[in-house]
Amino acid sequence: MGFKSLPFNAVQGILHAEEVVPRNPQDSSNVFRFDSINLNLPGQATYCPSLPWVAKYQSDDNVPAADVFIYFDDCRTMGNSEQECWAATRRVGSIFNWLGVQDAP
Repeated sequence: MGFKSLPFNAVQGILHAEEVVPRNPQDSSNVFRFDSINLNLPGQATYCPSLPWVAKYQSDDNVPAADVFIYFDDCRTMGNSEQECWAATRRVGSIFNWLGVQDAP
């Protein structure tokens, strides 16, 4: 394959980054912190089709926690506010840069 990177190396780098980015979910200074995971599965008595099936929540505000979704080379962050989303995107970008993983936010 010459000097080109193997697809395995690219996927391995992204999977490693996916583990490093969130850090400790109980740390109060972490933008990706969460206190509870709510399951809203079909068949449950409390099932509501307008809510996601699995969601992480912050107990202090009972709002969805910031999260990052990675699909191959596409990385999307979400947050409850503009500042939280910016902080999550900044964290993901800086960790990806530190690990040497390419990302085009």
